[in-house]
Amino acid sequence: MKEERIFLALSDVDEELVTECETAMKTRPLQKKRRWALTGIAACLLLTIIVGTTLSWLLSPKGEYPIKYTAAGGGTNSSEEMVAIVTPWEERPLEQQYTELEWDSLLYSTAQTAYNGDPGDLVGKGTVVGRDDENVLQSAECSIYQMKGIVPEAAVLVEFAKEPGQFYVYENSSYYPDTLGEFLTALNLKENLHFNDTIYWENYTRPDGKLATIEFTGADPETLWELLFSETEAGIEKEYYFDPAFIEDRPVLGFSVDVPVLGSYNISVAVTENGYLTTNILSTGKAFYIGKDRVQAVLDYVTENCQGYELVYENPVSQETPPTGQGDEPVTGEDTASVVASHTVE
Repeated sequence: MKEERIFLALSDVDEELVTECETAMKTRPLQKKRRWALTGIAACLLLTIIVGTTLSWLLSPKGEYPIKYTAAGGGTNSSEEMVAIVTPWEERPLEQQYTELEWDSLLYSTAQTAYNGDPGDLVGKGTVVGRDDENVLQSAECSIYQMKGIVPEAAVLVEFAKEPGQFYVYENSSYYPDTLGEFLTALNLKENLHFNDTIYWENYTRPDGKLATIEFTGADPETLWELLFSETEAGIEKEYYFDPAFIEDRPVLGFSVDVPVLGSYNISVAVTENGYLTTNILSTGKAFYIGKDRVQAVLDYVTENCQGYELVYENPVSQETPPTGQGDEPVTGEDTASVVASHTVE
């Protein structure tokens, strides 16, 4: 009975209304499917972006430079005792016995380096001195020669009367030229200075605001020379290491250099935040003002043309023990004061 009433009711439905319903039933699933399809595409795109960002962060978890793990310290156990072996006075070579030379009102000290080339002109006679194991002052006669290409005020060669034909380098650590150009000329550094491959940015600020040390390799030595040493009129700042006004100036990039003729290896040349070029060639610090623009040019060249790695320092431990900092935050030298943010010298 109920079925008959339903049929009779439907039989009175307007035919146009039925046609409209049929059209709606045919098109609605397509629209619904289209919306689901668009939603799926959007979800895939979002997932791709998230995955891509995550992979990029995993490949360089500390910022824009890839990670390079390196051992901290010399690899010896901190509980081991370091024993210094002191050679008796009479067994030391002459250049270690007689460590100082006073000549022409200047004080020179031994670089403990034998000079293998031919000496320059004989410039005088002198006396070298040193203290023996009983702290008694000892002396020896010597001849003093000029080093080829190097002014005697900076360094000389000593020939001991007891050992003729052998020459040793003695340097004047108190030699301070007026300008950078004078310093380069006095030591003939264009010929005598050699860049090592490694450059360090000690106080790099990562994108997350934390500090790190970046190691760069692959710089062209000729380009570095022009960038660092072309400001030949740059004056020396004799108070740089003594005046508190300079205490806040910090290195931006540090370069390792050798001056083999002086027996100097892995010594420092650096450029600073306030526009200075500093070095400890001749064993004492010297600072020349080359300007912030020049420092920025050096920084731009290194960051744009050299391969950089963020150094993460690990303690040398056994393989059974995970390195210190893994699983948490690796040690990256973040206790060092910041110099610059990103690639700009402030």
